[in-house]
Amino acid sequence: MKKELLAGIIAAATALSVMGCADDTGLDSTASAASSIEYDTETKKSDAASDASIEQSTSVSVPEASGASASGASATTASADASNAVSTEASTTDSKVTADDPAYKLGRLTENTYTNEFLNLKLNIPEHLWNADEEYLAKYNNIPTAEGSYTEAKGYEIMESGEALIAAYSSIDMDSFEVVIIKDESGAPADFELKGMYESEAINAPQELKEQGYENATTEMRKITFLGEETDVLTVTCPMGNEKYTANYLYYMKNGYMYCFELSGFSDFISYFENATSLK
Repeated sequence: MKKELLAGIIAAATALSVMGCADDTGLDSTASAASSIEYDTETKKSDAASDASIEQSTSVSVPEASGASASGASATTASADASNAVSTEASTTDSKVTADDPAYKLGRLTENTYTNEFLNLKLNIPEHLWNADEEYLAKYNNIPTAEGSYTEAKGYEIMESGEALIAAYSSIDMDSFEVVIIKDESGAPADFELKGMYESEAINAPQELKEQGYENATTEMRKITFLGEETDVLTVTCPMGNEKYTANYLYYMKNGYMYCFELSGFSDFISYFENATSLK
């Protein structure tokens, strides 16, 4: 298999959740920019990639994520309402998304529920998280300002091009949920690809934490039932003062698309993966 298809997904899946404190009223105010990681299927080793479309510095402070405002809770609430507020009727239509809709494979994060027709997945996330708006998703998917904000159609184009796509993000302080998708046309067996992703994440996530000044991170693989199947989850834990930071990474592959689900914070959110249900 060519040495390139999975570049970037590892860093994209960890980069937004291990940086400094945020405003209590909104999304993380700092984030680490994605740095590429390649997985060589011939040598089964992960290397640092130099993909110009993804690679920035390993740790870059971002002045302010969309949804967090220096003016306080009122501005944040307005931003959150724009991205979160969905009527009950609108939420129920997620199960009627057709294969022609970009959201069919991207999924949708409405209020505190991520649904994905392609995966037949309904995943609830912690209720206190704030969903990222279109400007935030545009920034972290490298969509030029001249092209406007993020849309599902643009996200679909990014995913189909083979670039790692941040399809959903929700956060407050150090607690976060993220979905990263990449199209893999390598043809390699899914179990081989998944093994490589977990091995790379087990190296990359502790390194990201160490670069931010957090030492003694440990990793372990745990087994859960996800959508009726036994599934691996990589858990990374790290002491932070008097608290313990826990990041759970679940990789799932279907028909040539790799999904990375991350739930991280000062609680062990693995039960949200275990409680995921089918849409149909």
